[in-house]
Amino acid sequence: MTGKLAHRLHIHRGYSCHTRKNGGGSERFNQDELRLASKWTIDMPGADKIFGIHGTALALRSQRLNMLASNIANAGTPGYKARDLDFEKAMAMTDQGKSMSQIMATSSGYRTPLQPSMDGNTVELSTEQTLFAENAMQYRTTLSFLESRVNGIKRALKGE
Repeated sequence: MTGKLAHRLHIHRGYSCHTRKNGGGSERFNQDELRLASKWTIDMPGADKIFGIHGTALALRSQRLNMLASNIANAGTPGYKARDLDFEKAMAMTDQGKSMSQIMATSSGYRTPLQPSMDGNTVELSTEQTLFAENAMQYRTTLSFLESRVNGIKRALKGE
């Protein structure tokens, strides 16, 4: 493919990663995860009192799912660095009143692989798939807590 530009685009739940290969080199363009964090914040007055930490936990778990999905999608991309979110650190930062963009910038980072790849890619597919499955289960559990809270509020409003 010398002289021609090949494009590859991965899209998963609103996150995209573009990779351009030109000759022997490659250049990676990632959309900023911080923009995605803004659409998951709860802007309802008193939402913290109603939903507690579960609303924030759901937003953070969603961001982590996006990061892990991006890692899986780029398992074959030379030079791609696997990213992850330190959930416990991120939740601790919410207690300090930090914004979602500050939390994402501070609590996300690159993962160090157990076995480095020859092409510089740090994605270990089995690790990513396991972490994705665990986080998906935790996401669903958090969503169940929120659903039960909403159902309780609905019953209270109906007078049941």
